[in-house]
Amino acid sequence: ERILPASTTKILTCLTVINNFDLDGYIRITYDMINIEGSKIYLEVDEVIKVEDLLYGLMLSSGNDASLALAIGLCDNVDNFVFLMNEECKKIGMKNSTFENPNGLDEKSKNYTTAYDMGLLMSSALENECFRKIASTKEYKTKLPTGRTLYFNNKHKLIHTNDLTTGGKTGYTKKAGRTLVTSYMKKGFEIIVCTFDAHNDWEAHEQLAKNTLNSYLLKEAFSKYEFNKKTNNQYLI
Repeated sequence: ERILPASTTKILTCLTVINNFDLDGYIRITYDMINIEGSKIYLEVDEVIKVEDLLYGLMLSSGNDASLALAIGLCDNVDNFVFLMNEECKKIGMKNSTFENPNGLDEKSKNYTTAYDMGLLMSSALENECFRKIASTKEYKTKLPTGRTLYFNNKHKLIHTNDLTTGGKTGYTKKAGRTLVTSYMKKGFEIIVCTFDAHNDWEAHEQLAKNTLNSYLLKEAFSKYEFNKKTNNQYLI
């Protein structure tokens, strides 16, 4: 079922930036970047901020202004950036997803995806160490060239309270309801939970993760020694 993802969209926004741009670059903030509703990191016109810092503001504080700063600052306009987002979808295999903006707001433009596609997206994103680091960060602060310090606290409650949580993203709009993506890892076994329009999402994710992680046992198929001893790619699949 195609649904509205709200701010879980920002998982794709973050991955698109990481895969296509220099995170050490800087963006100068304009009025068009901060003229947006919803959650913000409260950027100010003419401030200069590092791309990497914007990604933390995007993922931890769910800054809609950070999403526009990245889209406009890196691609000159939102449409060009959204094109890259949809190209990333194709690479990942998200066959039932289309995106029209980098933040998940759904009053003027709408993003559509499925729970399965969001699972594919999160799985692909977690393969990137930079994304994994950002998505799992509890708190982050950065000092701008002007001397102003920005503080970001991760809105994903389970990252603060559950040691098995490795990342995730929250979301909410009136039309989409509460949306939530969470990844968990136990003894090297990682799973992803996606829920949409779920009022009890924190509890649902905890219970789904607990049930799944307790239902599987990891067993060694062959040792590293056996794998390294083979020279004909016999075990590669």
